[in-house]
Amino acid sequence: FLDGESFGVKFVFTAAGVAVSLFWSSFFACAAVMTPYKAMSDAPQKASRSILLSPPTNPFSGIIYAIYRRQCLLACLAATAIISEFLPLTLSQIPYRVSQTFIAHIVCAWINISVLCLMVLVLVASFFVRWPSMPMDPTTVAGSMYYICDSSMMIHFEGVSLNSQDGRNSDIALANFRY
Repeated sequence: FLDGESFGVKFVFTAAGVAVSLFWSSFFACAAVMTPYKAMSDAPQKASRSILLSPPTNPFSGIIYAIYRRQCLLACLAATAIISEFLPLTLSQIPYRVSQTFIAHIVCAWINISVLCLMVLVLVASFFVRWPSMPMDPTTVAGSMYYICDSSMMIHFEGVSLNSQDGRNSDIALANFRY
């Protein structure tokens, strides 16, 4: 089956590329949400680097965010997720076709091998990162409420909910607390 030039072979490789790309986008999104919590578990952070952050939603804006915040792991994950977006295109060129030059086939094959090796290295490196132990998932409403209600932060924010978003953020930043 994989030795032929049929549409099915190309479809299988493209589907594998899409699956890998979806995995890396999801992995980046999870890491982007957890990065402020990791920073807070390492050392107390200012409000602008912890509770006032909104995580990036995609790797394209996430790489700029990570470089600006000097977060090496998040930048590597964003770069890998961006590279993975091109994987379905290059994987679909792997089955050799008569209408394709042999050099293009070899170049696509080695690009895919390089990208997949890079992905394995980044994935293995991510296993060595020490993430904070969190009993609840902070991405859910219940998890957020659990962490907010369990802290003494509520005393400091009394009356802040009546302010506009900009006013609230400036009041929190001016309080100069560490979280």
